[in-house]
Parts: sequence; structure tokens; C-alpha cells
Amino acid sequence: MMSAVSGVLIVLGVVIACVSFWFFLILTPEEQAVYKAKFDKMFSSESNQSNANLDIKSDAKSDAKSDAKSDVNNKAEQKTADVPPDAKVIDVKGIPLAPPESKSVIAPIVAPIVAPIIAPIVDLPFNGKFQADNRLKVYQNGQLAYDGANIEWMAVHNVSLKNVRVGDKIVFDVVNLGGPGGLIGQWTWNNKLYNVQTNGVFENVNENNVAYEQPIFDAGAKWGNPWGQDVLNAYKGASWIWRGDKAGSLCEGSAAVGCSNKFVWVAK
Repeated sequence: MMSAVSGVLIVLGVVIACVSFWFFLILTPEEQAVYKAKFDKMFSSESNQSNANLDIKSDAKSDAKSDAKSDVNNKAEQKTADVPPDAKVIDVKGIPLAPPESKSVIAPIVAPIVAPIIAPIVDLPFNGKFQADNRLKVYQNGQLAYDGANIEWMAVHNVSLKNVRVGDKIVFDVVNLGGPGGLIGQWTWNNKLYNVQTNGVFENVNENNVAYEQPIFDAGAKWGNPWGQDVLNAYKGASWIWRGDKAGSLCEGSAAVGCSNKFVWVAK
């Protein structure tokens, strides 16, 4: 079908060319010049119009390309503005770019709060042996813990307290019924040996934290050790001790009947 159409067009073109040539031959030279000038002007106008159209199309294409490039740049800038500071940015070639520099804020170093170490409360046994002239009672934090009111001075008081904590107050209450009075003995607590002595093992206050007016003294040395050397030998490192009462007497002799001396020890 296409071949037949092409053939017809070719034949028609040949016919038109022959007729035009014959028509041109029958014209006079003057008429040929006139028609030639008209043809040249017409073809020149068409050529200029064609060139103008081409220039317009070229300018339109150039403007379109410029607008498209501008849109691409604007979109790229918009995307860059929308990217978070710490995001990884990739350029048009697919090469990762370094994230923009940002000023980091260093938080101040605060030392951790460490709770103080509190030693656990431990109950420790108290074990001791004592002799008293004449009677002995032992109190723990104000409560009677041992009652030796019916034991004579030559007998040994074995005192055992199961639970004694740091800070507990142990009071040795000695009652003199006449003549020299005193207390001697030793005990263990928290793996340490304590001796009845005048060297500060006892507080210089009573159970109510009221200071004594008279200090503790060595009763054996004062009265010539009326209790005998055997008692002293039984308590190596200990001594007989006593204290004068608030009236200034030594709580002895006829005035000693019912006289009470209290010696306070605080577990430390």
C-alpha cells in the first residue's frame, strides 16, 4: 500500500516539474525576470520565517532547560534544609557527604551520691566474773539484767548477757553493808578483755549522765587489800575500786550501811 502511494507521488511530482518548465519556456525574458524576483522574495521570506521559528524554538528550549535546572537546584536546597543536622547526606553521584559540623554541649560531670556505709547492728555476748563487797546488781540500758543481792562478797558473780550492742549502757550497782566497799572483776565483749580498773574503763557519770563529784580510786591500795592476795591473783590486771559519795565520805564504816556505788560502762 505504501509503495503504491509513493509511486503516485513521484509521478505527480514529475508532471508538475514538466509543466512548470514548459510554462517557464513560453514566457518572455521580462516575464521570467518578474516571476523569478517574486519566487526569490517568497523563498527568502519563508527562509527568514523558518529561521525565526527555529530561533524561537531554540530560545524556548534554552529557557525550559534553565527553568528545569533552577527547579532542580531549588528542590535540592529545600531537601538539604529539611535534612536533620546529624543525618547522612548523599550527593547526586551517590557519594556520602560528611554531616554539617555542630557544636556539641558537654554536660557537667556530677559525682555520684554514695550512701554512707552503716555498720550493721550486731548483738554480741557479754561474759564476766566479779566479786563485790557486799552486793552486786547489773543493769543493761536501765533494765535489771543480773541480780546478786543474796550473794556474799567472797562469792564470785558470773554475769552473762547474751545481746549487748554498741552503745549499750551497762551499770554495775554495788551496795556496801559496812566496812570497806569495793568491786573487782573482768569481762569479755566483742573479742576484747576488759578489767575493772581506775584507768577510764568506766564513765565518770551515773546512769542518768550526771557527773560524779568524787573520782574512782584504788580501794585495795587505800585500805591495804583487806580481801586478800588470792582474790587479786584471780583477776590479773584488775583492781578493787570504789568511789566516795556526794557527801564526801568514802561510803565506809558505820556510814556505809546501805551505801550504793554505781559504775557505768558503755559498749564501744
